[in-house]
Amino acid sequence: MGRNRKHHTTEAVVEAQRDYSKKYYQKNATEINRKRREQYQKARVASTQKSVDERPADPQPPLKGLQFYWVERAATIPDRLNTYLGGKSDHDYIDQVCDNFIKDHTDLEEAKNRIDHQILGIGEIQKSLSRCQGKILNHFGKLTEYNATEPVEHRMANLVRWLQDILAWAMVDTDELITRYKKRQLDFQH
Repeated sequence: MGRNRKHHTTEAVVEAQRDYSKKYYQKNATEINRKRREQYQKARVASTQKSVDERPADPQPPLKGLQFYWVERAATIPDRLNTYLGGKSDHDYIDQVCDNFIKDHTDLEEAKNRIDHQILGIGEIQKSLSRCQGKILNHFGKLTEYNATEPVEHRMANLVRWLQDILAWAMVDTDELITRYKKRQLDFQH
């Protein structure tokens, strides 16, 4: 047979444990506090050394890396443009836009809006390229890397010019646009 229970409720057990801990701390307070101080100081020194070691010397990315970031970003613009064009050549893309306009120009306002939407889409890519060109010029200070972006810049300018030509003819005289398209007299058809 075991000993009789000293505490009959959960609250009584918790209260007894609390009293025991309080007595133990009062008896050994200096030793407990000394150990806690040592642990705190070790942890503090370790975290200070760790944060100093992990912190980069220069919070800014190195300039060389930043320069090449913009060059690489500008190099992705032709792929972005090709994706926007659906993998078609510039002339095929403009030909398709013009052909779609002619096939579905019954709702003239909607057809014009579709052409305008194409101009805006290419304009967004142009804006991205222009930003890259500005950053490249600022960081490099020379034209070699900047000049590498010019072919795609001219390509987009031509696309926008051709789309604007189609839109202008659509606004002025739809029948004349159709006639010029069939006779291959529009700017992009030369």
